[in-house]
Amino acid sequence: MNIFVLINAAPGSATATQALRVSHALLAAGHDIGQIFFYEDGVLHAQPNLKEAHPWRSFFEQYATEAICCSKAANKYELTEHFSAGPYHLGGMAQMIAQQAQADRVLTFAVRNTNQQDDAV
Repeated sequence: MNIFVLINAAPGSATATQALRVSHALLAAGHDIGQIFFYEDGVLHAQPNLKEAHPWRSFFEQYATEAICCSKAANKYELTEHFSAGPYHLGGMAQMIAQQAQADRVLTFAVRNTNQQDDAV
């Protein structure tokens, strides 16, 4: 089964940790994750030298899964200069929609409101 994963949870959150656990479990069960798309606060995982982002970096080193960060969100957090190397690449909403259309399932890990409640959706 081809799965698309969307993450808009910030590093260090329970939601982001759950997304990582589920992604590992899906691949271990033989599913394919074609792309993980980081959106909104999720792009903060691409910050260099961020302790909470290291598990995701290890994940992308271990598996051949594409890591895309929303270019608009990365620009909002002034992270665009960090995409010259490493597992993360910039992409847009059109790329996200195209990947979702090709996927058998879409999993979204997000916070529910702007107060940053940490619930997996």
